[in-house]
Amino acid sequence: PVGVEPFVDVSVDAVRVPPGAVLLGEPVRLGVTVRNRSAEAPADCNLQVELAGKPKGEASLRLAGGARETQEFTLVATDPQAAAGVARKRIDRLPENDVRYFVLPVLSRLHVLLVRGGGARGGAFYVARALSPASGSRSPLVLSEVESVRLGNRDLAGVQVVVVAADALLG
Repeated sequence: PVGVEPFVDVSVDAVRVPPGAVLLGEPVRLGVTVRNRSAEAPADCNLQVELAGKPKGEASLRLAGGARETQEFTLVATDPQAAAGVARKRIDRLPENDVRYFVLPVLSRLHVLLVRGGGARGGAFYVARALSPASGSRSPLVLSEVESVRLGNRDLAGVQVVVVAADALLG
């Protein structure tokens, strides 16, 4: 007798990473979407996530025919640079869709520029204190300040966040 064997293909469709860079040592959520391309047959899927060549998470899923599911992983980057990552599953009949690569930019510290007005009064003082706590504590923020009238392109080099105080005059 001749029979048709059910074709089961589970694909790794997408990897969702947070926009922009993440801070070193801070947990970050990552979503991996898989889909069972067979309309009828259920399929098992073992997902694995690596970051910088190190295993960071694993999950076992059971997908109904035609089902699509997103599995969430929480990762912590341990190297202060952009890290290449991979989400993969066990190879099946169509290996081309079993792996997805991603990049997770990692910062050791976040550089913040506070643009303030020229006077000593105003909210900029309190914003600066909030962004730069006591000097004895280890903060992931590196704060630099500039008066709005002196703001130039060089002040923006290497800065990830710009905070404009209410008393700053721009333009």
